[in-house]
Amino acid sequence: MVRSMLLRGFDRECVDKIDLYMQKVGVKFIRGTVPDRFEKGTTKKVKAIWKQGDQEFSDEFDTVLLAIGRTGEGAKLGLENAGVYYSPKTGKVAAPAEATNVPNIYCIGDLVENRPELTPVAKVAGKKVVHRLFKGDQEAMNYRLIATTVFTPLEYGMCGLNEEQCKEKYGEDGYTSYTKERNGSECALLMLGQERAHSSR
Repeated sequence: MVRSMLLRGFDRECVDKIDLYMQKVGVKFIRGTVPDRFEKGTTKKVKAIWKQGDQEFSDEFDTVLLAIGRTGEGAKLGLENAGVYYSPKTGKVAAPAEATNVPNIYCIGDLVENRPELTPVAKVAGKKVVHRLFKGDQEAMNYRLIATTVFTPLEYGMCGLNEEQCKEKYGEDGYTSYTKERNGSECALLMLGQERAHSSR
């Protein structure tokens, strides 16, 4: 089931290739809905019930895997007792350069609002905080070029901005898209580059 779109935040052209490939290998997407509830089905089956509009549907499955995203546990940490601001909606802390609104209280990893939810990234961010505090370094974590991979049947890796973000940042004519494919489902490359004014030299 797909509530709205597959792989939000990733490049749509690449996600569309993944979508088509997964359908080609037999994955059936039920779009525009989420599970309403689960019940015990027939022997060793799980019955999933969902709604689309006013209609209720159900089917039985061997396995149910829920990819529901992550919510921060800010409320459980008692952050309000220390005066640390966090979003009641997401449970996450706004921490530019890992610093919260309270001096000497820092936050790294999945609890930080608008940060990649990747353990290696949190480790590097934590090291940079320690180096700033105890070694006098000035360098904060750079979150702009974090590589990430999606392990769908057609694997997908990305680094930097997706095309929608390029349009937003540089304008419709401010970037160029380069695409190279080999056998569509084996290898594809989409590279986005910022347009620069040509020198008259």
